[in-house]
Parts: sequence; structure tokens; C-alpha cells
Amino acid sequence: MLRSILCPFCDEFIEDAAELETGRVTCPACAEVITLAQVEQQTPEWVAARRLELEKQGRVQRPRRATGQPTGAAFVTDVVLGPNLRWKDNVFQAVAIFVSLMIGAGIGPLVTDEVAPGVLVGAFIGLVVGLFGSGIALMIYRMFRH
Repeated sequence: MLRSILCPFCDEFIEDAAELETGRVTCPACAEVITLAQVEQQTPEWVAARRLELEKQGRVQRPRRATGQPTGAAFVTDVVLGPNLRWKDNVFQAVAIFVSLMIGAGIGPLVTDEVAPGVLVGAFIGLVVGLFGSGIALMIYRMFRH
């Protein structure tokens, strides 16, 4: 049975307090042990009313993941592989690739004797450098953000 309770010590909501049926549960936020006797008066209606009261005060925090690791689709796209669904990351990567493509297209003719092949080769090299460079930059950025 899933039961939502409020920690009497820190006002943190514990969304899945199923182990409370055994007589006690540990609050993930403050690590205090909560007994069944301490939360007997916490009916679902009381918990909902208290949640609204705390939300008005700005004291309700989002439920925390126990492991701190991404779950579900976020796990696949963040850890394994897959499309990046972060809009800002995609815009950054598109701009970085475009800028490096333009730089490569500008440098290419300076290195070769003919203009057209220099532009094409330089643009391609700029595209590849921009793709890998921006991908590596995002990888390092995300590594420090997590």
C-alpha cells in the first residue's frame, strides 16, 4: 500500500512510506526514525491540507530520488545513448557547429590553390571539428553538472 506521510521532524513529505506498516520508517531528508504512533493522526486529507499550507509558505520541496541517479528515459538519454532533449544543449551545439563550419569554409581557400574545393574541404573539416568539439564540451559540462 502506498501512503504519503509528513515527517514530524522536518516537514518533508515521504511519498512511499509502505515500510511504515512494519512500525517505523526513516525520513530520507533528516534521517530521523518515524514510528507509526507519530503519524497516526495523518489521514490522507490532513496530509493534503498540510501540503497546501506548506506550499503557500514556500516550504515544500520536490520529492527527492533516493539514489540521485536519472531514471527512465532520462537514464537512457543521459547515461547510455539517445537523443538529447535539452533545448539549450541543442542550440549550443547547432551554433558551435555553424560557427566552426564557417571558420573552416573561410580558412579552406587560404590553404589550397583553388577556391571551391578549399571551401568544401574546409567546411567539412569545420563541420566535423564543430560536431566533436561541441559534443565533448557538452559531455564535460554535463559531467560537472551531475
